[in-house]
Amino acid sequence: MSATHNGSSQPNQKQVHRIATGGSVYHTTSDHVVFTQEGETVREKPTAQVRPGESLALIDLPPAHIQMDLTATEAWLLGVLTATGTVSRDGTVTVVDAGERWHGDRLAASWRKLTGGEMVTSGSEPSWQLTGGAAYGRYLYASLYAQTGDVRVPKRVLNAGAAERLAFLEGFYAQENLSQEETLPSCQTASAALAAGLYWLVCTTLHQHLAIETVMAADTLSYQLHGSDNDSNPALVTTAQPVRYNGWLFDLATASGTFHAGVGRGWIHNSPRRGETFVTRKITRAVARIVAGQQSKLYMGNLDAKRDWGYAKDYVKAMWLMLQQDEPDDYVIATGETHSVREFLELAFGHVNLNWQDYVEFDPRYLRPAEVDLLIGDCSKARENLGWEPSVSFKELVALMVEADLASLGLSSPHGPAKENVIDRALIRQELSSYFD
Repeated sequence: MSATHNGSSQPNQKQVHRIATGGSVYHTTSDHVVFTQEGETVREKPTAQVRPGESLALIDLPPAHIQMDLTATEAWLLGVLTATGTVSRDGTVTVVDAGERWHGDRLAASWRKLTGGEMVTSGSEPSWQLTGGAAYGRYLYASLYAQTGDVRVPKRVLNAGAAERLAFLEGFYAQENLSQEETLPSCQTASAALAAGLYWLVCTTLHQHLAIETVMAADTLSYQLHGSDNDSNPALVTTAQPVRYNGWLFDLATASGTFHAGVGRGWIHNSPRRGETFVTRKITRAVARIVAGQQSKLYMGNLDAKRDWGYAKDYVKAMWLMLQQDEPDDYVIATGETHSVREFLELAFGHVNLNWQDYVEFDPRYLRPAEVDLLIGDCSKARENLGWEPSVSFKELVALMVEADLASLGLSSPHGPAKENVIDRALIRQELSSYFD
């Protein structure tokens, strides 16, 4: 995945387009391609050239999988709260219009069954406050709201059985005994997450067609979902227009094969840019600070853990090679060698002519409660199919990282630049079949 920011202060903003059909809404930049369909023929088309009246090639919705347990009582209550409830961070739960939309006794009974709490009238408006379940309320807050604050269908509902998903929809739409034949009332939300969840739930649980319309009001985009007859065309483009967008743009590599990328299960890859809290960078940074007189001791945990450490640039080369293949595949990217934390210490301190035992002390706080003693990868498939192999050895990797941390403090290697012949081969623009920049 890559991310770029489209901001009003950016000199080269990308144009974003909104494409909507009866069964989909998405936003994409002009440099992306969509797929239109005429009969059985699917064609690529730049987003900016799509026009209303055309038809898009749509994918099938993912099937339902029963992966989480949920009672029908809780599912119904979650539907009610998603529709007209508000939950605060501290667990305060309020439902508005409860007297008009639901039988108050059912709402009270459901809440009492789940939490042992009570339902009381709140304020002059027709609303109810559900009390006595603050801990459950805090859990509800995390379930019902995304990090952006947008309401969503809880993942427990999305992964529940058909009966529980139906109970959620009955609570959300304030209707009992929903069936495939019954037309659902229209609903509108500014939350894309909720709109997507509801669309999937209705299509997979009730096997109904929902139509999606976009509504703009006061610069806020909302999604209106309403029942649609089975003869309507969900692929028909209803909106195709450029829109102003300030925010993050993401490019995602999918597993569908349409946007093809090899999936690499990298083990542990390192470079001078490795985070300072990771053990390899923690060591090399400490070495540089000790040489500079800014640190006297380095506190470590288990020194006998062994890892397959490789160089990040070599791993990026492997990623690039995956993208050059005709077919996607899975690869393990590793060096095939394993070295202990103790070996890393010896090489890092030895690079600056220091004895690591003079500076390293044991601290039990850095012991992992569930330590993995040995990690090593088999990259034979990548070697055979991609022609990939590491270009930087373990010893050279340690030296590169120490030199980088020394340079960050304005220090040079005490041996001079020729010592150990430290070369970052991954940066050399020679023999492009072997090296990668």
